[in-house]
Amino acid sequence: MIKVDEFRAHSDGITCLEFSNRKLFSGSFDHSIKYWDIKEMRSRIIEREKMRMEDEFSKGYHCYNKLMKRKGRKGKKGRKARGKNKKKKK
Repeated sequence: MIKVDEFRAHSDGITCLEFSNRKLFSGSFDHSIKYWDIKEMRSRIIEREKMRMEDEFSKGYHCYNKLMKRKGRKGKKGRKARGKNKKKKK
């Protein structure tokens, strides 16, 4: 699986890319040259993927809990309401 990430550094379009000595260099119409360490880029991509997966898990867990609480409330309300309306026999 190919991982993709977005690195923002230039204020104008990129005109060239070059790989050299485990670094990525980019030149731009904004008259600047930027570089990134490939190893650091890879660790950033992996970290973002882990964060995305944890976020998806968290959303699923939140939805599950919300549904379970909703089911639990209906049953409790119904029992409480029935219990309050009943009069004790003497």
